[in-house]
Amino acid sequence: MVDRFLQFIQKEGLCHKGDQVLVTVSGGVDSVVMLDLFMINGFRAGVAHCNFGLRGKESDGDEAFVRLLAEQWGIPFFTKKFATDKYAREHGVSIQMAARKLRYTWFEDTRKTNGYNCVATAHNLNDSVETVVFNFIKGTGLKGMTGIPVKAGHVIRPLLFASREEIESYAGENSLKFRTDRSNEEIKYHRNYIRHKILPEFEKINPGFGGTIRNTLSRLKGIQRFVDTWLETRKTLYAETRGQDIYLMKDFFINVNEPAILYEVIGSYGFNYEQCVTIFNKLGCMSGSIFYSDGYILNNDRTHLIISRNEDHIEKYEIHEKDSLFVTRNFQLQLEYINAGKEKIDPDHRVGYFDLNKLTFPLVLRTWQEGDWFVPLGMKGKKKLSDFMIDKKIPLNLKKRLMVLLSGGAIAWIAGYRSDDRFKIQDSTRKILKITYLELDD
Repeated sequence: MVDRFLQFIQKEGLCHKGDQVLVTVSGGVDSVVMLDLFMINGFRAGVAHCNFGLRGKESDGDEAFVRLLAEQWGIPFFTKKFATDKYAREHGVSIQMAARKLRYTWFEDTRKTNGYNCVATAHNLNDSVETVVFNFIKGTGLKGMTGIPVKAGHVIRPLLFASREEIESYAGENSLKFRTDRSNEEIKYHRNYIRHKILPEFEKINPGFGGTIRNTLSRLKGIQRFVDTWLETRKTLYAETRGQDIYLMKDFFINVNEPAILYEVIGSYGFNYEQCVTIFNKLGCMSGSIFYSDGYILNNDRTHLIISRNEDHIEKYEIHEKDSLFVTRNFQLQLEYINAGKEKIDPDHRVGYFDLNKLTFPLVLRTWQEGDWFVPLGMKGKKKLSDFMIDKKIPLNLKKRLMVLLSGGAIAWIAGYRSDDRFKIQDSTRKILKITYLELDD
């Protein structure tokens, strides 16, 4: 077990002997064994324990046990008690999802605050198999069939090579003490039902199921790595980042002719496979259809699929005359005050020029709204912004982020597109306000 533990860490590039590892210990056999393996191999470690307060005195007993374990090893101990029930109610999620969100957020905060290189969790091979079965039942793609990832960000899982039986055997052979969580036996939880009811039936059909699934997961992970590499080496052929938005070339996916590949690309933005099939079937259409996921909008535009964040709120900012640079999460404005005739007018649509004497400060920059109108530069009559956007063929999901600059309540500029004729530079202009609008990468 010791040799395989070190070989697995080295093979997967999880961490190095000189790293500081934050070892998450619940008190159960898996995490106790993981801590033991780190310590006897000379790693520098600290212990993090979550008390979710779901089992009363038993939860407090787990915390006391893990605290003593850290003291015996002479390493730092970090713990936090969570109001898990309250969080689940307030956020409308299950207890399991609440606990997951709370612990991983706290683990990362603790890691960064105390200078640890990584966070180690004690998921084992059986956990990965249970995850595959759960994903298969609920519906998944290739990634969901490869099990729990060995590494995700700063989180590492150095026990994924070992079965639960091997871990329990190691604990027995080395007389390691650990705590037993009785909730792991309750089959009302889906994963426990899979563990205690479904997988034993698989083993009746194939007594060597453990070894079989280990090999199957290895093959599937290899195929996933191939697909990821294939897509990454061709990324310049089908994907482009423009500001905050992702533009995907429709012709690429039409030529590939496989909706599963489209799912591999846009599934990470929350679009499910059924949506991907529908989107794929509409690739040849100039429909302008919109698809929503949790947090993103996809617009089937003329030549591209455009993915943007779903931001429905109205943004509004004040800009004062003394400002020279104004920055938000999504864009920035650079303001320059110049004398008339001193600079050549830049035709770039992201740059606006205004007669300073016609402006009333503070200027207001806000998201456009229905009913907005302006007088386009070079014209005399009014034009609704909704009509202007149609003329400019601005994709539907990008319209929500269109910003307008107001002076005294009147629109002076459609930021990044066109100025208003009422604020234009004339022969009588003495001072000019030059504004450069730049969208930022998210």
